[in-house]
Amino acid sequence: MAHLRLGELLVQAGALTQEKLEYALKEQARSKLRLGQILVDHHLISEAAMVDALARTTGLPRLDIATIHAEPIRMRSLMDPWTAEREAVVPLHADDAKRTLVIAVADPTHVVPLDDLAFRSGLRVQCILGTAAEIGHLINHVFHGTALDRGFSERVRQPGGHLQPGEIIHSIAVEPGTPAYAGPQAAAPVQAPMEPEPSLSDLFGPILMVQERLALELQVAFELLVEKGWLSQEAYMARLARPSDPDR
Repeated sequence: MAHLRLGELLVQAGALTQEKLEYALKEQARSKLRLGQILVDHHLISEAAMVDALARTTGLPRLDIATIHAEPIRMRSLMDPWTAEREAVVPLHADDAKRTLVIAVADPTHVVPLDDLAFRSGLRVQCILGTAAEIGHLINHVFHGTALDRGFSERVRQPGGHLQPGEIIHSIAVEPGTPAYAGPQAAAPVQAPMEPEPSLSDLFGPILMVQERLALELQVAFELLVEKGWLSQEAYMARLARPSDPDR
């Protein structure tokens, strides 16, 4: 399957025309976004229809959260939530007897995270196909401890149940215990009540998380300089201890 691309599989399944694919590929070259996101954002195919077509063509099973089994604690050692969100991949459970690792994916042709999980676990990966909304729901469960909504997949597969154009998976900013995205809600009345004010965690949580990641990346960069001999350990520790000069 690695030699096939997402667009080729969708054309082969009859879910996408060659003309639409060529348009999407030109848009991908311009925007550098993932092809699947472009197809959905430009209304060339619904997300649920795209996943269903991939399942028919590849023979991979379709994700159903109603019957899914997950091992959150064990799976957290194989992947971090930022990578899971970026790659739309989430490890679910390992079958040690069969030497397989079951993972949910949105795009089975994107093999880099699949190969990484196989290497980290030492197991053969077994893919289950799901929409980005379903993958996001599972990311929230595995990495943030939210409860599984067993009826989530059924609602996602209903007309209009896929992510709307421009939406992303909201796994990183969700706090443990916060209900995950449960599909689009019914249209609000004209005189709808005002929504509650966002909490400080909602406002500053993502910013603090980005700062934490940047600090970690800087630390790794400095340690690499020390390891290569381009910076001494003493100079590194002295630089950490010295307060920054605002006039610089």
